[in-house]
Amino acid sequence: MLKQRLLHRGRKFDFEVNCLRLPNQSEGEWECIRHPGGALAVPVTPDGDLVLVRQYRFALQGRLLEFPAGTVEPNEAPAATIQREIEEETGYRANTWRSLGQFQYA
Repeated sequence: MLKQRLLHRGRKFDFEVNCLRLPNQSEGEWECIRHPGGALAVPVTPDGDLVLVRQYRFALQGRLLEFPAGTVEPNEAPAATIQREIEEETGYRANTWRSLGQFQYA
């Protein structure tokens, strides 16, 4: 990395521009959003119903139905994040957990 500029430090994410030199020696700028990570659950009741929450999303100027999710707090495991979020957003607590996977983020 040749240069890094922080353009925005936000409550949930940071936005930066990085000047990089590629292996072919060309240089360019790439934007990057830095986020601490998130966790999402697909809650299923004993009756087999899915639990969704209605969330307001400013970018859409409206509400969406979504699975419970939340931002991982500093020094918090994603499993703890989603357990907290399910109870806060839905009032439910899960008796059993099964990971559906994960993906890498910056």
